[in-house]
Amino acid sequence: MDAGIYIQMQFKAAHDMLDLALMDLTDEQLNAEPPGASNPIRASLIHLLNTEDRVINELFQGKKSVWESGGWAPKIGLTDMIRRGGWDEAKRTPVTLAPIAEYRQVVYETTDAYLKQITDEELHRIVRFLGAERPIYEVLATIASHAVFHAGNISEIKGFLGAKGLPF
Repeated sequence: MDAGIYIQMQFKAAHDMLDLALMDLTDEQLNAEPPGASNPIRASLIHLLNTEDRVINELFQGKKSVWESGGWAPKIGLTDMIRRGGWDEAKRTPVTLAPIAEYRQVVYETTDAYLKQITDEELHRIVRFLGAERPIYEVLATIASHAVFHAGNISEIKGFLGAKGLPF
């Protein structure tokens, strides 16, 4: 199997898992404060979308993020995107699901467009990610698993709130 096709399949599976975790999510659940030291769903969701957006658009393609180019901060109700160590605003600011769902769709579309044109040469191109030089294929694997991790996290928090986390 072609590596580019395999990575496309991995991102489709990751996006599908996130979509399942978000199924039937309410604004109340999105903004609920979970028990213990867990982050609210809104913070985890915005963080994972911001990460995919920045990596695919800024790091790999040298473009503005969808967040910046689409003016998503005021649409969602935040002043800036979540960056490493900068979760405070998203942890404390209630938001609504509708604009986040729209942003999610645009992030998915830009990721899909990038992955559809990816070449073996691009997959092996070296970028700086998390303090180290890494090939793009390694970063993509990290970003896909990151989405699945947060889908599980969101599902678990829904369960704490008395909702069904995943539909199966």
